[in-house]
Order: sequence, then C-alpha cells, then structure tokens
Amino acid sequence: SPAAQAGLRPYDIVVGANGTRVRQSGDLRRVLRVAGPGAAVQLQVVRVGAGAFAVATRLAARDVPQR
Repeated sequence: SPAAQAGLRPYDIVVGANGTRVRQSGDLRRVLRVAGPGAAVQLQVVRVGAGAFAVATRLAARDVPQR
C-alpha cells in the first residue's frame, strides 16, 4: 500500500501533512489532492510506543485521492 511504502504502520496516526494540521481523514485527503502527483509530502505521525516522528514521501498518481 502507499502508506506502507511511506513507512507507516497500522495504528499510526497522521497528525500533520506539509505543515497543515490533520484532525480527520478529509484533511489529509485535501492536502494530498492539492499537492498532486509527483509532489514531495512530509507527514507528521504519532506511533504508540514510539512517539512522534516525520515521514517524507513522494506521491504517485495512484496515491492522490479523487474528489
């Protein structure tokens, strides 16, 4: 999956994307749509037992949500 390729695991919580706070899944979809295919995206993630960290990834066309 695109999330696994970016280093995310089940139960990770994305709390930010490209400097935008993510409170619900629609927030993340909006940031990914605006960024578009080929864009570099930085995700701020919280993982149980590991704390907060950042993940950088590049979006493929299939990773960008449609409206």
